[in-house]
Amino acid sequence: MFVSLATVYVVAMMIAEAPLSWLGGIRFLGIMALCVSIPLGLLFGGLLLLRTGGGITAVILGLSLLAALIAIPLLSAWPVTQALSGVFVSPVRILRSTKGYRWGLFTASYASTVLNKILPATDTAKSGGQAIILAIGNGAISCISLLLLASIAATAWKFAIRQDATLAKSIEFQNY
Repeated sequence: MFVSLATVYVVAMMIAEAPLSWLGGIRFLGIMALCVSIPLGLLFGGLLLLRTGGGITAVILGLSLLAALIAIPLLSAWPVTQALSGVFVSPVRILRSTKGYRWGLFTASYASTVLNKILPATDTAKSGGQAIILAIGNGAISCISLLLLASIAATAWKFAIRQDATLAKSIEFQNY
């Protein structure tokens, strides 16, 4: 998982034509982990509350989960922006800076998940040869999905700095 996210960081920085750094990579991975852990935490918290009888709280957590699943694709530029910025960049600022591109980001983020469903899982194979072909195919699709994730993040970042000139000034290098 770490190697996959590190690859996404490197590819996103290459697309953004930005320099790589260890600190930028840590920031990128931190924001990506935050974007994944919020919905997971809400999901597990809601399920736990349902089991223990906290119905209304579970419903509130469920609605928060739905809001998070809608908002996170709109924050696609946040990991790249944070990787390149020396100061914390608010997710609200990123959301404002992607105005006009939100439907495209939302659609691209969720449409890219369809790629992972093209081939069946390897464990459905009936023979060794079929398992090998499915494993190779699923590996190739995973690579394409990672490249697509990096492309969406870098493109969203370019949209964000185009919309918000002050956001571009917070970047540690000034090629833009």
